Formats: sequence, structure tokens, C-alpha cells
Amino acid sequence: MQIEVNIAQHAYSAGGVPVLRDVSFLLNDGEIVSLVGPSGAGKSTLLNIIGGLITPSQGSVRYTVDGRDSPMPKIGYVFQSPRLMPWLTAARNISLVLEDDDSSVVANGLLERAGLSGSEHKFPGQLSGGMQRRVALARAFAVNPELLLMDEPFVSLDLPTARQLRRQMLELWTSERPIVLFVTHDFSEALSVADRVIFFSAHPGTPVLDIPVTLPRPRNSEDDIQQLRNQLLQRYPDILSGTEHLLADNPHMNSIGGIR
Repeated sequence: MQIEVNIAQHAYSAGGVPVLRDVSFLLNDGEIVSLVGPSGAGKSTLLNIIGGLITPSQGSVRYTVDGRDSPMPKIGYVFQSPRLMPWLTAARNISLVLEDDDSSVVANGLLERAGLSGSEHKFPGQLSGGMQRRVALARAFAVNPELLLMDEPFVSLDLPTARQLRRQMLELWTSERPIVLFVTHDFSEALSVADRVIFFSAHPGTPVLDIPVTLPRPRNSEDDIQQLRNQLLQRYPDILSGTEHLLADNPHMNSIGGIR
């Protein structure tokens, strides 16, 4: 599958101030792409457009398989908060999105893969914040998504917990390899998970830098990630501020890779 995003602009009301402008890129089969940019750059709005929840004011999102138009793919969604039903157990929160008769078996298997074996019958209030995020992650993979949309899924977690959840996300992703679009404010997090990182300008959000990350997987070396981060910040010192002139000032913006 390939997803072609072409949005001339998007505003929440007719004649309103655009939230997004000149957004154009491809998402390729099995690719993890991180979106990084200032708050208010429209990254979450873009996720909702790609997921079919919002129709862009001007533009389109095209899904193709082998070059032919395809219906909306199966989508998994992970939000900034777990959004679990507090009256359902961990297993039932996952079974909720399944239709199979053996949904409980599938749910228990996903919980085990997410490191939550033994927590099947616990309610969200009995789980830590990190454990709740794991349930939400398992639920997103329960539908065997072709497209996984992740909106700052590990925000506000302590560093070791976030790192563990990223590893578990990548382990789950390895089985089916859906396209993943991953929004984060954490530059190091983006480099630790993504095949590409797209940087957005400040409001209205516009892609200003699209770079491949060639660090081999698994990316267990924090030193390598930080070295690449420092290299990019040295070359593009305003990369995280949403400077909209990066395109014009850096004609070779797509040529930079990672470190091996």
C-alpha cells in the first residue's frame, strides 16, 4: 500500500485561517514516518485527515495498492491518552474492537506480547499509566491495521517506560509491518523509531524537511541516536522551531541520511 497526501490547505471554517498549507508527501508500504514540529502546526489535524475523520478544505488523500486506487485501509489509532473504557477489563477493552468468536484468545495473546500477561482481568484503574498505554497499544494492533496512526502515544511517561513502550510497539509492528505515522515532540524519540522524519513549520503547518533515518534496527544504542540528533541540529539549528525557510535555504535538504 502507498498513501499519497496532497493538501493545498485546510481550515476549520470557510475563509478561516489555514491550519495546514502545501502538505505533500508519500507514505510507503511498511514505513514508519514521524512528524515533528511546534505545537499548533496541525500535526494532529493531519493525522485525522489521513485517517478519514476530517475532509481537507482543499486537497486529497489517496490510498493505492500496486498503483491502483484502494478503499480506506484498516486503521489502528493510538491517542495521547489511553482512552480505555474504565468499566471493562484490559482484555475486554481489546475484545471491544474485535468481532471474532475467539476475541478473548486474541486479546490475551496481544496482552502477553505487550508484557501484560496476568493483567487480563484487571480494570484500567488497577493499572499504572504505562500499563494502560500498553493496553491501548495492543488494542490498536488487534485489528491488524494496514495504517497505524499514533498521536504522541508516549507523552508524559518517564524515560524508561517510554523507551520500553517504543520497543514493544516496534516488536508488534514487525509482525505485520503496517504503515505508521507517528506524531511526537521528542526529536530523539522520532529518530529511535522512524524510517523518515518530516519536520513541520509553525502555523500553518507545512513540511519543511523530510529526511531518511538510516540507523539500523534494532536501535538500542542511545549514543548513536544522540549523535545523529546532534548532527542534524548542527546542520539545521532551527529545525525544531518550525522555521519555514528551511526549504529555500537548504536545497539539498533530502540528501542527509543517518549514521551507520
